[in-house]
Amino acid sequence: MAFTQGQLITAAGLISINSAWQTYYLKTGDGYGSASLTTPWFYVRSPSGFFCRIVLYTGGWFPSCTGYLDRLSSADPDAPAGGYTTVWSAKKTAFNDSWTYDFHSQDYGGAGWYRARASSSKGAHSAAFYCGQNNCVQGNLLTYWDNPANSGNRMVGTPLTVANLNSGRAGTF
Repeated sequence: MAFTQGQLITAAGLISINSAWQTYYLKTGDGYGSASLTTPWFYVRSPSGFFCRIVLYTGGWFPSCTGYLDRLSSADPDAPAGGYTTVWSAKKTAFNDSWTYDFHSQDYGGAGWYRARASSSKGAHSAAFYCGQNNCVQGNLLTYWDNPANSGNRMVGTPLTVANLNSGRAGTF
């Protein structure tokens, strides 16, 4: 449901748009060679709810594909000794198999900085982050959030145009 000019802005409408907003998608490998991926760090604002999907594919004989989800230990993803904890990992070794895993922030420590990693031999993988605010509250003030791969901070003074409301980066505070 996209907002249109003159339409009432509702918390339910923002949640609907933000829950579908895919901020990053990367797929490497063709199922027969070796490949790896590491996404940028993404700030997940909501303390609960779906925020990431990893898909692992295997192909060829004796495949191996492993996926990881990391959570940053400090508040700054650019900190030199930022440190992170791998909060989830899984490995697939079955011939021509695919596997999808959805992540919910309440299962991994709530709001914070996350990234996905994967590596494979005779496999492929993808990762998608859905970082739109999915806990908007009716009656709270509206805001526009910075890209979650940058900072996830509020962009004070940004006009809430129809395009911005439909971008997946509008929310409440």
